[in-house]
Amino acid sequence: MEVTSHHLGQLSQPEAFKFDVGLVRGTKPSRRVKQILIAELKLEPHGDAAESILCSTESRFSPLATCHQGDMVLYQDGQGSCRAGRIQLHFDIGGHPLSMVSVFNAHKLDLECGVSIWTPAESGKNFIDTSQILDTVVYSEMSDAKVALLMPLELR
Repeated sequence: MEVTSHHLGQLSQPEAFKFDVGLVRGTKPSRRVKQILIAELKLEPHGDAAESILCSTESRFSPLATCHQGDMVLYQDGQGSCRAGRIQLHFDIGGHPLSMVSVFNAHKLDLECGVSIWTPAESGKNFIDTSQILDTVVYSEMSDAKVALLMPLELR
């Protein structure tokens, strides 16, 4: 009965049947996060874009999937290549969903076994359209800050 009541409560939420790419339960950012985003994205501090910022720890990257802050993801970069990254923040500016990721570079790919090894990139973080995220991945932290990813079947 308790589980059914919980699910019925979730179904009554305004966003229960919203499957668009974008934030899940977006809220106004903290002052610190807002200052970081304004500085990084070179926004006018009191402009419309800065005032429209919303943040969330969860975002929908396709109609069928979401990812959370701290998740490792594979995403399509601007050159059509597949990259790996760790989600630092999901945010929305003026209705445009974006994600800040810590970038990783491919170190070793073994597509036959479905495993790839990635190292943190010197470039640090990157801002991407949330829709560029291809999938969340199962990963394992290795020595020297390397990360081993289990590649999804559709990307092998």
